Amino acid sequence: QAILAQVLAAARLLVPWARPLSTLLCRGQDRPSAMGEPPAKKPRQANAAAYQMNINQAVDKEYEHRSCAEILKAPTSALQGISDRGCDILKKFGVETVHDLGKWKFYRMAKAIAGLSQVEEPGKRAEGSAMNANKALDKAHEGKSLKDITKLPPSALQGLAPWADEELAKLHLTTIAKLGEWKFA
Repeated sequence: QAILAQVLAAARLLVPWARPLSTLLCRGQDRPSAMGEPPAKKPRQANAAAYQMNINQAVDKEYEHRSCAEILKAPTSALQGISDRGCDILKKFGVETVHDLGKWKFYRMAKAIAGLSQVEEPGKRAEGSAMNANKALDKAHEGKSLKDITKLPPSALQGLAPWADEELAKLHLTTIAKLGEWKFA
């Protein structure tokens, strides 16, 4: 299952229009049915204590009782462990909300590379293989192994300038592997 998840993550690199899970989390509640009618409302449960699921340890106290849709629209500082300073750093990369963080392409590329590096067999690439990460990496790193790529700074990802390394280092994200394993994204 872990290998399948890694392959699917890598496939998302090749299919940029594929929706990340975070965009699907709260769908369906507000969408009209095929007949053009609003969906029927479910009756409220009389005993709210019957529900046990919560994400209290993942979000700040202020967001513990908010809906999934509200949390996705919240600033990244709504997540426990991301300070206002971290929020400001992420804004430099166009990441302003929890939803943006969930679909941040540089995290997704790094996660796919880091995950697939765990199953890579050194020296076993099939001759004539078309598999590559050309759209994810700067040209200088395209021929390297996945394990070697995980040790590179985040700016090795195509689209991240060298200044990004200094900014991401403030979040302790100094390699592609660390970016791909970042618990907040």
